[in-house]
Amino acid sequence: MKNILILITKAEVGGAQMSVFNLARKLKEKGFPITVGFGTGTFLADKLKDLNIPTKRFSYLKRTISPYTNIRFIFETKKYIDTHNIDVIHLNSTNTLFAAIAAKLSNNKPNVIFTHRGLSLLDKDYKQSALIRLYAKISFTLLLPLVHHQVFVSKENQTQAQRFSFVKNDTVIYNGLDQQLLKFYPKEQAHEFFEKKIGQSLQNKTIIGSIGRLAYQKNYEFLIKEFLTIKEKYPQTVCLIIGTGPEETRYKELIQKYNLTKDIYLLGNIPEAYRYMKGFNIFVLPSRYEGLSITLLEALFAGIPIISSQVGGAQETIANNSCLYPLNDSIRFQEALNTLIPSKELQEKLGKENKKNSSIFNIDHTVDSYIKLY
Repeated sequence: MKNILILITKAEVGGAQMSVFNLARKLKEKGFPITVGFGTGTFLADKLKDLNIPTKRFSYLKRTISPYTNIRFIFETKKYIDTHNIDVIHLNSTNTLFAAIAAKLSNNKPNVIFTHRGLSLLDKDYKQSALIRLYAKISFTLLLPLVHHQVFVSKENQTQAQRFSFVKNDTVIYNGLDQQLLKFYPKEQAHEFFEKKIGQSLQNKTIIGSIGRLAYQKNYEFLIKEFLTIKEKYPQTVCLIIGTGPEETRYKELIQKYNLTKDIYLLGNIPEAYRYMKGFNIFVLPSRYEGLSITLLEALFAGIPIISSQVGGAQETIANNSCLYPLNDSIRFQEALNTLIPSKELQEKLGKENKKNSSIFNIDHTVDSYIKLY
């Protein structure tokens, strides 16, 4: 069995981290010696510890453009590769790409895989300075030729990235989830939980829900602003958003500004939040950019209708493309809601179609595809 090192910059809560966790768990089940390395954060470390999967904290693996830090990370990684006989190194975030130099310098010369979990710095809607974008392009131009296989988590991301000369030896491997491990609470139980959180009854309410970091990428200000129109047309509608993040204060101010404090609720961080998804009548993903959203896949497996911006792999995921809208397109977004909210029959129909579509995103397909690359 090949000795595999998986690297990701941060071990915090997030979709990329959950993808790494699911991959590591399945590789261990199949008998592969696996270690997961990261810089800061505890979420991923704690989850892997529960499964007795070895981890390694790299002191110089950070989200930074500092040449000093990245050079120190290269030599830190080279030492680890040489002393642990690593055969495969699987990179999952931009700063981990410097480990490709470590692999080149090492005695073992491991096979190097890099998964683009999203386009991030290269995405046209990513919020960064021109200098940071230039740094990213230079880094990719210099480092990606050292990678043996590049992986994209959606065809849409692959197509967008292929305009850059540094994208070669690329393939698409979808993120996957394990149906056997997904334990959703029944709708009634989820409603009881939500009612306690917000302090009001949800009987006869239409619940629009979302799960994600309260950050620029997730674009929740669009959903908040659009809820003014939703509330006017459908007074019995409420919006529940699960998550925390740097934009939380601003979102609370927006909710107060629009007098929506009894209509939109920011529920904060909830462990295993996906388990409450069946309590949503409609799941909304308003993101500016994504690779292939894990929460979108969880909504798919939950069998609930989804409305999403046309981002990343959304159009490859959702069964009915009429539930997709161009980013920040208010008209198309409201049209999708106007079709779904009044019709319980359509909600049920689309939920069943999404559930059927979830079979494409089975974790076993994902892992088997990576094993072939390893």
